[in-house]
Amino acid sequence: MVPAAHSLGRARWTWLALAVLVLVQSYVASGGGFAEWTEIFLCFGVSRDEFLSGRVWQLVTHFFLHGNWSHLFTNAVILLILAARIEDILGRNMLFLSLLCGTVGGGVLHLLLVPPGGLLVGASGACMAMLLLFTTISPQSRVFFLPVSAGNLGLGVLISSLLLSLLNPLLGLPFLARIGAMAQSFYPDLFQIGHACHLGGSVAGILLARWLMRRRVSLADLQRARMNREKH
Repeated sequence: MVPAAHSLGRARWTWLALAVLVLVQSYVASGGGFAEWTEIFLCFGVSRDEFLSGRVWQLVTHFFLHGNWSHLFTNAVILLILAARIEDILGRNMLFLSLLCGTVGGGVLHLLLVPPGGLLVGASGACMAMLLLFTTISPQSRVFFLPVSAGNLGLGVLISSLLLSLLNPLLGLPFLARIGAMAQSFYPDLFQIGHACHLGGSVAGILLARWLMRRRVSLADLQRARMNREKH
């Protein structure tokens, strides 16, 4: 799945998207980041209270904000690897559609599964959408240097994101909350990660792939349908 050099060279829209993310992060960091510009994150990141107050644009704008440079770097590397392939193989329109679907899908699941007060920023949902788009379309291919098929990797990402979303102790789900609390004692930042966002992006990627793989209607199909109607 690692893009060839020619794919990276032709992926001008991917590079443009990454440039926008870097520019936004540079601007936010120059002002002190979240500590100094909390209102920007509350306005453009996704949180349930702010969304319900009417800030519906958050489902899209959270894509552009990141908590820090390391957060951006992680997402940027994944975006570059996946988005360049999508742009090269499926075209510009599918690139933007996958980014949009993953971003919105991640935001929606965050609103549904994360308790009030949780704030979501970043392009993780878009990253997961593009990953699951690839693994669903080409389940038998190999991904990076992992000894698993793309299909199994995609299934693993989907299941792990679902479980981690439901294990959040703040949800208070019977039995699952207790397991989540035990896991959190070993890894305190475990539920600071946007697992619900990853789940939403993954589901969006699968649905987009299924839409792409839907059976196309050919001219022969239309002609046969017309003949059958005429017979009756």
